[in-house]
Amino acid sequence: MVQPLLNHIQDRNGSRWAEFIRKTGGENILLVAVDAAKYIHKAMICTFYGDILVKPFEFDASETGFNKLREAVRREKE
Repeated sequence: MVQPLLNHIQDRNGSRWAEFIRKTGGENILLVAVDAAKYIHKAMICTFYGDILVKPFEFDASETGFNKLREAVRREKE
């Protein structure tokens, strides 16, 4: 087993994160950015490299709204 480098700018946690990214591959990671508010939230989905896959959309603070977010992520995973 190869020991991860522990000289990351963010110390041990940064080293673990960098190792995870290297193993997983940035092309296999989705980022879901959420702007949470009191009633209506906004989210967008992009690649690890910053390419927008789903432009910002609104969803409400309910189970229905959460399901809308979850469905958007599911569609992008396929």
